[in-house]
Amino acid sequence: MRLFVAIFPDAEVIEHVSAFADGLAIGRAAAGGVNTRRLAPDMLHVTLAFIGEVPDKKRAGAELATAEAAAVLAPAGLRLRGGGSFGPVLWTGVSGPVGAPAVAIRRALTRHRVPYDQRKFRPHLTLGRPGDRIPLADFEDDVERLGGYESPEWTVGSLELVGSVTGPQTRYEILGSWPFGRTG
Repeated sequence: MRLFVAIFPDAEVIEHVSAFADGLAIGRAAAGGVNTRRLAPDMLHVTLAFIGEVPDKKRAGAELATAEAAAVLAPAGLRLRGGGSFGPVLWTGVSGPVGAPAVAIRRALTRHRVPYDQRKFRPHLTLGRPGDRIPLADFEDDVERLGGYESPEWTVGSLELVGSVTGPQTRYEILGSWPFGRTG
């Protein structure tokens, strides 16, 4: 199973960003039956560390690392703000102290010798991967409109270890959730 550690916005933020995305070309195209590879609301998350393929019997190290990282963190207010594209991927950014959870989990994974993707952390929430399924001008308009996006604030207070179940319809399975241990 492919694993990653993530934070998930609360329901109010998911509803807000989903409604905003509905008004973008990617949302209008999806509503019209075009497969823009838009993520379903229950899949919207911020990846802190991508671990990759891990056999079930080796999952314990990732669980221990996630629990340890969460224990040293304090709840913090975050907000989705701005956005852009990574090639064909549309995303919205994350503002607030999101770097602390990313550093904590990456350090804990290293201590437990759990390999993960070492690319620089770029806090974002992926909305979809329309590729060339919408006209380029519409895609560029979506990127521009995302630049002015801002969600309500939410308090992040836990880390989730998530399994990505691939197939005809990819889905995410939360394998464990650890609340932050510090109160301030």
